[in-house]
Amino acid sequence: MVPVLLVFLLTLHSCWSTNDSSTTCSSNDLVMASKEGDYILAGIFNIGTMETVNGTRGCSYTDPNFYSLQRALTFRDTVLKASAEFTARTNATLGYIIYDGCLDLPTTGVAAVEIARSDKVVGAAAPDRANLTKYAASTLTSFLVPTFASVFFDSELQTLADFPTLFSMMDTEVDEGKLVLHLLDYFDYQFVDIWYHSYSEENALYVYEKHTEKGQGYCARITLLTGASHAGQLIEETYAESNETTSHHAHEAAADVQIILDNSLTQAKTTLRYMVNELGFRNKVFIFGTSMSRYEYGDSLTSIVGSTNTLLFAAHALLNAQIPDLEGVLSAPWNQTEELLDQYYIQAQGSKCRDTVCPVSSWIPFFKIGAQIIIDRLTEGMETQTLDCPEALREFIYSKVVCTVQNISVELDENVTLHGKIENRVVQFGYDIFIYRPNGTSGSAGKVTPEYLDISNPGLLSGLTHRKMCADNCTPGLYRLFEGEYVAKLPCCWECIDCAANTYSMEINAPQCIRCEDNQSSNANKTSCVMVELEYIALHNSYLIGAIFSFFVGEALAVAFGIVIYRNESRPVIKASDVGYLYNILISLMLGFVTSMVPMLPPTSTICSLEYTLFLVFTTMTTTNLAWKCWKIYGIFSSSDNFDTPKFAFLFKKKGQLGINIFNQITVLFFVFLNLVFFGPGWVYIKYQASPHDVINPICTVSTDTAAMVTALIPVLLPTFLLFFSLVMAFRMRLFPHNFKETLNIFAATLIVVLCCIMFLTGYTLSDPFFRALLRAIVMFLASLAFLLAIFLPRIAVLMNAADEQTERESVENDVRHFVVRNSNVKLR
Repeated sequence: MVPVLLVFLLTLHSCWSTNDSSTTCSSNDLVMASKEGDYILAGIFNIGTMETVNGTRGCSYTDPNFYSLQRALTFRDTVLKASAEFTARTNATLGYIIYDGCLDLPTTGVAAVEIARSDKVVGAAAPDRANLTKYAASTLTSFLVPTFASVFFDSELQTLADFPTLFSMMDTEVDEGKLVLHLLDYFDYQFVDIWYHSYSEENALYVYEKHTEKGQGYCARITLLTGASHAGQLIEETYAESNETTSHHAHEAAADVQIILDNSLTQAKTTLRYMVNELGFRNKVFIFGTSMSRYEYGDSLTSIVGSTNTLLFAAHALLNAQIPDLEGVLSAPWNQTEELLDQYYIQAQGSKCRDTVCPVSSWIPFFKIGAQIIIDRLTEGMETQTLDCPEALREFIYSKVVCTVQNISVELDENVTLHGKIENRVVQFGYDIFIYRPNGTSGSAGKVTPEYLDISNPGLLSGLTHRKMCADNCTPGLYRLFEGEYVAKLPCCWECIDCAANTYSMEINAPQCIRCEDNQSSNANKTSCVMVELEYIALHNSYLIGAIFSFFVGEALAVAFGIVIYRNESRPVIKASDVGYLYNILISLMLGFVTSMVPMLPPTSTICSLEYTLFLVFTTMTTTNLAWKCWKIYGIFSSSDNFDTPKFAFLFKKKGQLGINIFNQITVLFFVFLNLVFFGPGWVYIKYQASPHDVINPICTVSTDTAAMVTALIPVLLPTFLLFFSLVMAFRMRLFPHNFKETLNIFAATLIVVLCCIMFLTGYTLSDPFFRALLRAIVMFLASLAFLLAIFLPRIAVLMNAADEQTERESVENDVRHFVVRNSNVKLR
């Protein structure tokens, strides 16, 4: 009740307290038109002007407001046309009352109080000035009177919470940027200039950000217009794509389209004039993006944009709604009734349109639709809710219009219906897409709202597609490079550069290529990353085929030599060499040929452990028997000087040989077990990659773990020692009899193997992972083959050349006798 009391006090001071004590206004004086009814729609319009004459303050109608009169007449006409149907549907009557606010706060307050006091009023129209709207709403809100205003301005929006029953026919804070963006998307405009004033900054930034973030050849530049002329001074902000490095003047190049974010025709004309005359823009499409634009703007801008330019803008559907019957009535001479409203309109007609057709206010649809919405909700409340109390109906209308989001359809005329919705206390009918061409092909092409774009007449939009860019889109596998002279002039120009090796791009016009992971490489088209290949010796590889062939050759030779030895075990040359020793050597060498095949298999943890184990078993068995043989021969002949029994003679027998072999193998295998189970493995499987993105080579190699590496090397020491022991002993027996010079052959073969191992170790560290396995296989094969030929080939030659066993036995005995005599000068007993 506080706002109501305040209005009464102001009213008493302004309307009734005058210098000459004369009464100049009362609530009845303010009534311009009225009609009784069970339910009343009220409106406050600024028809007269508050003036003070001779100390008397009152409403003057010397020059009544022509356009306010038209709005009031529209409001009344809407109620009159709806009353018959309303009565038929509800069995109640509908009336109206129209007050004049006289462009005065106290007078507007008086009218608002009178409206609020009436028990029959179910809705009202507020005056169309911001301060007057708020002043009237402060009273009407106290009584929950649903009230519509023509427009919400910024000042209302800031204090809208104080007026919960107030709703607007249009919102100047509409997301204008979304409207513009819909049009840009439809035409696929890529390079745009945005001109805006400070109050449109939010919309300008929205268009800029959304347009440029597409990343497909789209970019925008925005310019703030300042100064008295709103275009004479430019404070420029240069925006470009993320990779642009060259600074440039924001308007050195004309964009596809110029966007003006301005709701003032005067300011827009100044901006256009500056763009065309000062910047030389020609053959352009100017998107006149504004929520206040009207169709007639196109006519007033013709002389500025020239005969080759096209204007495209979103025109508010409600502002441009056509109501033929009402517009015809308002334009004709008015003499329908004798109400003050009609009298003042006739008076205004005489001065406004005496010799011409009366102009019609573009705001009249606001008042027709506002009144119609309240009437429709009133009818709905009475029909569906069976309400008849005006206070209850006010609450129902308030809840339906203000508190909910709903789609509505309002019939402006028999052939004109607007479809929209009520949301956020604003009646929203969207915006018509208006195309203006100087050659006459102009009109509405469809409708746009912040949510959608609906093109109903695409023919009007022909010829408005975007121009060819100075650079093509960069397809996936390429990226955009902003460098050189083009960027200094056109921000949307670039070069398409191939992605480097092991990088890729998946989108059009990628700003840069993305690096693949270390274990990946880019595909042939540089559009994605693929896992690098695992490269090892394939089954069809010639190296593997050669290794398999060599394996069978080595095994065949070993088997063939074994058969020859078996069939000639009784021959002296075989007995002198010890048959058990020969068989042990053959078995170890056959195992050596098997071991030479293992490195050629695709590496796994099992294969690596198998290779390590077989290698140690082979080398230990081979070197043990070679060392045993050299030691035995040396021991026998070195003790012949005194005809003594050789030291450790029991070890020279078969059981001693077997025991030494078993002991050495157990020792080596014990350390192998420790390494594989507890510390290692020391010979491990890894996926080796020389550098990022290179092929991955699965290989077997020494572990980097110290414990695993040490325990893996310990069992290698024994065969290494035995190998060098055999080498030394064989060298010391170089003067032995001819038939016992197999130690010399052992020496030669061992020396070759040692040299091969040295060369192997040198080449192994310098080799590609692919060839390391091959080197191991070759060394294992050559070592096995060298020992096989050195030990067995001379015996095979003796067996083939000897005439008979007697001659062979005598040759052996003579060699022994001559050796002993030469070294001791004593007869052999």
